[in-house]
Amino acid sequence: MGRWWDALRPSRGAGTGGIGGAPRPASDEMKELLARSHDKLGTMVVGGADVPLIILDRDEMRDFVARCKGRMSLGKGMSVNTNLNILHDGLGHVFVEVVMSSDDAAGHEPGEAAGGAAGQRTLKVLINANRDLEFFRKLAESGMLALDSGAGDGVFMIQLPRRDHALKALDIIEDGLAANDGR
Repeated sequence: MGRWWDALRPSRGAGTGGIGGAPRPASDEMKELLARSHDKLGTMVVGGADVPLIILDRDEMRDFVARCKGRMSLGKGMSVNTNLNILHDGLGHVFVEVVMSSDDAAGHEPGEAAGGAAGQRTLKVLINANRDLEFFRKLAESGMLALDSGAGDGVFMIQLPRRDHALKALDIIEDGLAANDGR
């Protein structure tokens, strides 16, 4: 099985896509990424800065926040590791998986640390950077990320410890998108 982006590369020859051929349908992998992309994004103003906002469903938000705050009730500090896994195909399609995990997620049983398990401590949100580039610009500018369920339960704020990493990620994202517009 090839990489998801292999199916996106134009082939040559009549009828097979590419130059002189019929248009190729989107690959199954691309369709899956598009279907999994989170579209409930926005911004909120905090201290005069626009902060990117991910709107989650109420249960997902409550579970993640409760798991993170549970460490504080045990007298331990709380931190949320935030990683940006950038997926691009060289043709201008860019997706970013935002992975947020409490600092002790790695120390739990398999199945508890990821996915939709009830004991999850890791939250993954896939964002289509072609559509939501502004989200990543605001992340790089503010160095903060907000989570909200939209249900009036409050906002959970995450401050990135290294804003320069968000700036580097933005450069990679913009470079990946450049293949789509001839930059």
